[in-house]
Amino acid sequence: MIATSENQVIYEGNGQQKEWRITFKILEEKDLHLMRIGADGSKEDVVSDYYINMDDNIVYYPGYAPGAEEPNE
Repeated sequence: MIATSENQVIYEGNGQQKEWRITFKILEEKDLHLMRIGADGSKEDVVSDYYINMDDNIVYYPGYAPGAEEPNE
């Protein structure tokens, strides 16, 4: 038998915040799933334009790895 667990943390954004603390243990970046939920309840998977700092347990969204350039707008 393989033990599994699932954690969910919902953060309320203010349109300005770009750093989000990971409050539970993840072993690999692929273990984290990001989703934006709109004020109307709509859901959108976040699949790009974010960076996970595994050492400090922080997600930067929008954010990019150190040295990476932001895409042109």
